[in-house]
Amino acid sequence: MSVRNNQDRTGARQSADDSAAIEEEEQSQQPLPNPMSFVIPTEMVELPSKGQGYPPNHPLFNQEMVEIRHMTAKDEDILTSRSLLKKGLALDRLIDNILVDKKVRSMHLLSGDRSAIVIEARKYAYGNEYKTQITCPACGEQKRYKYDLNNKQIHYGEIPENVTPNERGNFVVTLPVSKFEIEIKRMNGKDEQDMLERIRKQNKGSHGVDSSLSEQLKSIMVSVNGDDRQAVCSYFAENMLSSDTRVLREAYRKVNPDVKLTFDFECRSCGHEQELEVALDADFFWPDR
Repeated sequence: MSVRNNQDRTGARQSADDSAAIEEEEQSQQPLPNPMSFVIPTEMVELPSKGQGYPPNHPLFNQEMVEIRHMTAKDEDILTSRSLLKKGLALDRLIDNILVDKKVRSMHLLSGDRSAIVIEARKYAYGNEYKTQITCPACGEQKRYKYDLNNKQIHYGEIPENVTPNERGNFVVTLPVSKFEIEIKRMNGKDEQDMLERIRKQNKGSHGVDSSLSEQLKSIMVSVNGDDRQAVCSYFAENMLSSDTRVLREAYRKVNPDVKLTFDFECRSCGHEQELEVALDADFFWPDR
């Protein structure tokens, strides 16, 4: 008679199924991760300015990157706040929320750096595919459009021949016709906010005349032939020769670091072709609208 193994004889041998069941039970008894310990991931965003244009005491002075955290549901609440949207403060509040370094404030960021943060925040929240509806500027026909946010165009700024940097970090442009020397600055969030508020107020009583172009000139002008009085800059901005305004705007475009989302639009109804730019407003964050 053969001698059986003691485990076989007593029924003590564990099957593979028994071992798996025990392991599963042990795992089920382990405490679940604490939701409060969840760490929101962060990302580094390249600044078009590379930290140039900020005063030495600014946290981003000579910094090429800034750290932001991923958006949360609470951040989405900001973008749907009627009060903040009406005041035009939703994007600024969002940027302030997601910046890791709280010494950096949205209103003090250069406009191009703000745009870079907005684009990257949208990409990390909803992916790099952006869908929107385009209305043809010529005939009003609407068309769905899909854009890859990775295809952004970054302009790091350059100094053209007719522009001279000064000790204040601004730029002096000599106008070709009037020969006036105009000192201009790069706009930050506060400058843009003030400009938009002036445009809204003026357009209400202007009988359909849009003041955007002249208000932009007022926002970037610091002095005229060394005279930095606001009244002088405003008067000159409204009465500049068109040939000079074109040169001044082009100079600002070149010295101002920026990032844009543009695409070539062609209307299937009327054949109109135009390069269009994606508006980086609160609606930019909502996918597939």
